[in-house]
Amino acid sequence: TPGPPWGIWKRVKEMQLVLVGWGAIAQRVAGMLPDGVVLAGVGLRPGSGAVLPDGVARIAGPEGLAAVAPGLVIEAAGRPDRA
Repeated sequence: TPGPPWGIWKRVKEMQLVLVGWGAIAQRVAGMLPDGVVLAGVGLRPGSGAVLPDGVARIAGPEGLAAVAPGLVIEAAGRPDRA
């Protein structure tokens, strides 16, 4: 699968990415990451039963996000009133 078309990705040597949410959009984004971009963590609500890929941190709050120290965070979470 080809990665995103933006030229900036060609210059990325290594970047840690955190996605907020693990629904259809986040999983699609995770499947399209170009070389050098690593899914380091996923922000989830406490008690979420989401199954994450091996080696991906489960992040439940600001402290967890700070511990991962990602270069980029993408919000892809659903709205709680629509869950």
